[in-house]
Amino acid sequence: MSVQDFFPEVDGGQFSLHVRALPGTRLEETEKIVSQVEGVIRQTVPKDNLSLILDNIGLPTSGINLTYGYNGATIGQADADILVSLKESGSTFSYVKQLRQKLKATFPNYTFFF
Repeated sequence: MSVQDFFPEVDGGQFSLHVRALPGTRLEETEKIVSQVEGVIRQTVPKDNLSLILDNIGLPTSGINLTYGYNGATIGQADADILVSLKESGSTFSYVKQLRQKLKATFPNYTFFF
């Protein structure tokens, strides 16, 4: 039996990555971790195809965030969301696949999901 998604994959030329450090990690340390993760992203995605990297670090779940449309998985200082926009679509899934492997190997104590 094969597993299949209900909707087909669509390459929109961007992806969102959630980073969760160890519980109790201070905001300043989470910022350093995200900077290192960005370094891996920049090594994986060629500079000529990288349009934007946007970080949201340590945003707590609150009514204010929900009001402005942000309902990510961040629950505290040890969480971050990274949005990566590409100049050209067509290779997003390849980059995500590479990053899954690299991030797990480079940062075994942290949780990542796309």
